[in-house]
Amino acid sequence: MGGTGPTPTDALRVLGLSSIGDGAKAKKAMQDVADKLGSSLQEAAQMVVDAVVERIVSEVNEMFREWKQEPAYRIWEIVKKERLLAQTVIGVGGGAPALVPLVAARLGAAAIVPEYAPVANAIGAAVARPTLTLNLHIDTERNEYIVAEEGLIGKVTDKKMTTEQAEGWRKNFWPSARSAWA
Repeated sequence: MGGTGPTPTDALRVLGLSSIGDGAKAKKAMQDVADKLGSSLQEAAQMVVDAVVERIVSEVNEMFREWKQEPAYRIWEIVKKERLLAQTVIGVGGGAPALVPLVAARLGAAAIVPEYAPVANAIGAAVARPTLTLNLHIDTERNEYIVAEEGLIGKVTDKKMTTEQAEGWRKNFWPSARSAWA
């Protein structure tokens, strides 16, 4: 892709699994990897793709392991007498057309790549509403406030601060965030 280092997209391009990016730049990036690994260009690209697929599969399996620890899942499993497994992998993003089938195959699942998968992330970013969350914790015993996101700690003089007063206080300290607080 021409960035500061090789990417999985470069590996997909070298293997002919994607047409995204500049082919010559992808080959150069993957050649650097191949040289470090002492392998051919194709072998290096395949190792990168295999590592990416393995990481995604590992994360999906971990998610299922965590779900299986939930009491609701345990009850469902007892009642249904079956295990919950990945049945379908749906993916979006530039690498989805190449990666989703590989991940799905490793999981023994069906693969679905929506028609506009390569641009879905961009569409989502374009239509998303910007948000801002700040957690204001007021400790009346210690007479201090803490805003974890900003790493701020300060003194509070009014132990009976209302929500409206806290909002007014926030506007004084974060005037640029006003529009996001509606």
